[in-house]
Amino acid sequence: MSEYQDMNIKKVYFNKKNTDFSDNKETFSMKIDSVASYINAIKQAGIDTENNELFNRSQEQSIGHRGFQPNQLTENPHSIFASKDVHEKMRRKIGSYLFYRGESQKYDYTRPSIFKEKDGAFLMKKEKEIFQKMISISPELQNERYSTFDKLAIMQHYGVPTRLLDISSNPLDALYFAVCQDEGDGSVQIFKPYPNSDSNKNRVNYPDGDKVAILSALSQLSFNEQVQVYKDCQKLISEHKKILKPENFAKGLSKGSINLYHAISKENNNFEKRIEVEDLMNPLIVVPNKIDSRISAQNAAFLLMGLVNISSYNSQEKILELVNEKLQEYKVGNRSIGTNYLIRIVIKQRYKKFIRTELELLGINVGTIYTDMNNKISAIEDQFYSK
Repeated sequence: MSEYQDMNIKKVYFNKKNTDFSDNKETFSMKIDSVASYINAIKQAGIDTENNELFNRSQEQSIGHRGFQPNQLTENPHSIFASKDVHEKMRRKIGSYLFYRGESQKYDYTRPSIFKEKDGAFLMKKEKEIFQKMISISPELQNERYSTFDKLAIMQHYGVPTRLLDISSNPLDALYFAVCQDEGDGSVQIFKPYPNSDSNKNRVNYPDGDKVAILSALSQLSFNEQVQVYKDCQKLISEHKKILKPENFAKGLSKGSINLYHAISKENNNFEKRIEVEDLMNPLIVVPNKIDSRISAQNAAFLLMGLVNISSYNSQEKILELVNEKLQEYKVGNRSIGTNYLIRIVIKQRYKKFIRTELELLGINVGTIYTDMNNKISAIEDQFYSK
């Protein structure tokens, strides 16, 4: 298995051919201290890729960072509009839209909140109870039109631990989350909607898809039931079978697998009892319905975590390690022999306030990201009362 390492990007490199800058150096670098340099960092991270071969360049050609090519600088790099339509250009090159996650501080791991510890408790073991409790106390979640995924998306945006990881289709929204707090260095990671092993898998998904329904239904299973589903899948894999269905088991499906089908069928009576094991194991990137003002305002998308290896032989620490490894397969990076270098664009603490000011000029602030009245008032106070 390949090793994963973060590659912290703190500068952007430019090739100055075809420019009228007075300096005669062929290349120069800029710190990531503005919206423009951030966008150029994204461009540098992916604009020259072909298909899934991210940064597949010889080391002799790299400048500044492993596997990087410098940007071809033809416009003033300090301009916010220096790199127009970078997201669309990257989509055409890579073949699928990219997604971004901004974090205001550096964390050891990036993973859905249900796979975290709180006060010594492993929240995943309480996933079903958390889901059921939130439904029972939240009238807005009892809307019959909402799918399980819709309910998870709403819970996620209000801080409830779920198997969803927040990402955004808008790189500037992600940048806001990276600079919204003054403490520490912020960062932005880039995700693609397929694992490194196969660029033909998954792509972008939507809430009405069967794969989304399958993974969302895991939140309605107890920890022990998820263990049973995992054991069923491992048995099928050992027998070179691909479909989780009663006919493939001499004694029938486990209680966990039966309840998984039941949870899915409650929403879709026409769902065929035929789940591919691979569909259970792989996370999905899902673009949600615009059922909530925050989801709409943040150009939200989610990485929906699949079934993880929770056999009785794995410790809690091992389970979390496997979750991290699975998510790393979906991050943009430079694949080298034996190592995957994962892109993390670093925003130094001292530049955060200036970048927030630039984002404000572009119409991105706490009031547009968090659309409730209190945050809109906070945004006005920042605009008119800040020194």
